[in-house]
Amino acid sequence: YFNSNITSWNVILDSDIKELRITTENDFQIESLNDYTNILFTKTVSFTYLEKRLFKSNERNKKRLTNIFHENNENQIFPGLFPTLETINEQCFYGCTNLIQENLFQNASGLEKIFKSAFYNTGLSSVDFTNTKLKELDISVFQKCSQLKEVIFNVSIEQLGDSIFQDCDKLNTINFQKSSTLNIIPERFAKNSGLKSFELPSSITVIGSSGFSECSKLTSFTFLPSNKTLQFGNNCFDNTPSLNELLLPRERNEIQIYDDAFKNSGLKKMEITTNVMNIGSNCFNSSNIEEFYFRDYKNGNISELKSGCFKECKQLKEFHLPQYITKISEYCFLNCSSLQVFVFKFTSRLEKIGDNAFKNCSKLRVLTFPLSLQSIGKNAFQGCVSLTDVIIQNSSITKVPKKCFSGCVNIKYVELNNECNTIDSFAFENCTSLINIRFGNISKILDNAFKGCDSLTSILVNSDNSKKDNIIINEANLDIITNINEWVFLIENDNQYNENNNTEIRRNNVYQILFDSGFDGIVKQMRYYHYKNIRKIVLPENTTIIKSSCFEGSGLTDINIPNSVTTIEKSAFENCTNLNNVHIDFENSKLQEIQEKAFFNSGISIIELPDNLVIKKDAFRNCN
Repeated sequence: YFNSNITSWNVILDSDIKELRITTENDFQIESLNDYTNILFTKTVSFTYLEKRLFKSNERNKKRLTNIFHENNENQIFPGLFPTLETINEQCFYGCTNLIQENLFQNASGLEKIFKSAFYNTGLSSVDFTNTKLKELDISVFQKCSQLKEVIFNVSIEQLGDSIFQDCDKLNTINFQKSSTLNIIPERFAKNSGLKSFELPSSITVIGSSGFSECSKLTSFTFLPSNKTLQFGNNCFDNTPSLNELLLPRERNEIQIYDDAFKNSGLKKMEITTNVMNIGSNCFNSSNIEEFYFRDYKNGNISELKSGCFKECKQLKEFHLPQYITKISEYCFLNCSSLQVFVFKFTSRLEKIGDNAFKNCSKLRVLTFPLSLQSIGKNAFQGCVSLTDVIIQNSSITKVPKKCFSGCVNIKYVELNNECNTIDSFAFENCTSLINIRFGNISKILDNAFKGCDSLTSILVNSDNSKKDNIIINEANLDIITNINEWVFLIENDNQYNENNNTEIRRNNVYQILFDSGFDGIVKQMRYYHYKNIRKIVLPENTTIIKSSCFEGSGLTDINIPNSVTTIEKSAFENCTNLNNVHIDFENSKLQEIQEKAFFNSGISIIELPDNLVIKKDAFRNCN
């Protein structure tokens, strides 16, 4: 018994002391209490706080404090702390690993605040604040309490500090009263704890950073109804492998999900409700997401899928992009190795796909980009080895960037839009199955754009160069171009192409010319004699006139004259010495006139012509 009125004391007790009774009301601190198991606060105690580090244990001082008791005015002994106590100061019971008492706060009716690390690494197994006036717990109050299994909060709790239950690896349950007014779940609230389930009070508006991260046993997380806003902080559910499903609360007025919120989680299914305003970077990075839905694909508040949002989601197989998303940021779907289908809505407002956005999506098969798309980042689809077709025809992109489709070994066909004017270096590098590519108004092909494209046999080029003066192919790319069997020009508007265009494509490599939509029926002005190795020209069915000198001196070997042609003008095929076959359906042809020197000095040996035909001077002179 110590009943003195001294203002402070330092006591060293021997190992025979098993009980310490404290009766002073003055400030005190007891150090180096070597071997006690029980503390009794007698009825004379009426002080309101316990001093900081009062019963702190350390490596030098191995305390065995097991139980705390207090005495009432009737000399009755009760377990736990006494009613007049209002504050427990920092590190007061720090390291008391043998303090296992379950009813420690049962009679602490006046308790309002517990300071930093007060019960850090103690042996408490259960904490119940129901009978207290507790308003605030400071940081790390119960951190590393390895035996703690259950916590029950009172109604009046207003503020919790960071890391309160961090590393409590046996903690199963944390219960708040339904009428709780607590607004914030603090940072690292139950990080790396044994928590299995949690019901979020309706008063909560913020789940702090790493609040439930590394809770490996967490399987259920539910939300009590509320119309308040809600924020999911950075990494709040990071590394929660057992959390397979989380249903976002639709009643909430607004939801913000910040960076890494569900990174490395076990989530298999997620539905994004219309009240979600933001999905942060790396939000679902390396999670087990298999199915990802948006509740409404037409109306929503998210404009961007941020950097790394679904990176390394190796179970994700299908993704439908809502029409209101305007940007897919860099690394967004990087290494999603099971992603087979990615659907852009016809009404999509997507404008940008960032660098490496779909890199190494090894099962992605077909891409048809929306009209709204304006740019694609470098390496965006590099290593998409299952991709077979790329349709950019309906988009607004102006450039295929560096290594955009590098290593896409199964791409066979690429169709680019008319606005696309540049193919950057290594854009289609090692696309070993690429056979056909169709360009729009291309103006620049940079170094090694088709390096390693060993199967490339046909390049279709739209010659509508009204907006482009020339096509520039870097010298470094010429070796690749010579391996191509066919350069094909696609004529969409023959009126706007003439011999004054300084086209720098190596004309000796052009073997075939096709015509497409927009053709007005009159073949003229292109001066195909520039193309000495042309073998074939496919004229559209609405052709009516083949103009003067149109194919003069070209390398044509074969041509089919459509039934719609009425006139072949002078010198149209003059000096086509390789032209052996001219096919005319003489029974159905509307051909009326072949003008002077139309086939002069050509290679044809036989031709069948319709009746009532006007053939003018020298039309077939010097033919074989």
